[in-house]
Amino acid sequence: MYSQKILAYFPPPAFLEMPAVGLDVTDEAVYFAELRRNKDSFTLGTYGEKLLPRGMVEGGRINDAEGLAKILKELRDTYDWHYVRVSLPEEKTFLFRTEIPYTEDNKEIKSSLEFKLEENVPIPPAETIFEFDVIRSSQEHPDHLDVSVSAVPEKVISTYANVLRSAELTPLSFEVETRAIAKSVIRKGDQGTIMVVDVGVIKTGVYIVSGGVVRFSSTLSIDV
Repeated sequence: MYSQKILAYFPPPAFLEMPAVGLDVTDEAVYFAELRRNKDSFTLGTYGEKLLPRGMVEGGRINDAEGLAKILKELRDTYDWHYVRVSLPEEKTFLFRTEIPYTEDNKEIKSSLEFKLEENVPIPPAETIFEFDVIRSSQEHPDHLDVSVSAVPEKVISTYANVLRSAELTPLSFEVETRAIAKSVIRKGDQGTIMVVDVGVIKTGVYIVSGGVVRFSSTLSIDV
């Protein structure tokens, strides 16, 4: 609490806070938005979109890394970006729900989930990066935890990271698109069940969020 009060009166320089722009690279465009911190809130800073040539990105797969890096570099130079936080395409994500033995230790949870990857993701665990949300203790088995897991091939993250580096941008974090959207549109602490529909130009994402956790996601293609 005291550190928050100190920061309110003596905010760190911008270069120490590493202000970042949120990036969403889709098949049709690069969308970006920046939140600027005030004393006790945020305001919307730079935001917009840059249309991409057809086929540069398809189904979340980058087909023209050099071309995409050039576009991102132009945006960087125009808006003076340095750091970014990037959402990863839902099409490249594996979402599943599982049960593991009850524990409050995150390291033990992660270790248990690594064994579950082989059962639910068609990629070797060594080539997979995952994040998880603990839903709650299992109602049927109080000695177990219900966990929602989002897994992404390491190759996908490496490809995006390399493009960003080529554009002279530093990624501070990557987050699965479904989680990023849910966190941005659902009020913190809302435990209800909500359907989120993300309507795009050539695809629409449908996500079911309950208890603040994404339980189901699907992407529907739109013929244009």
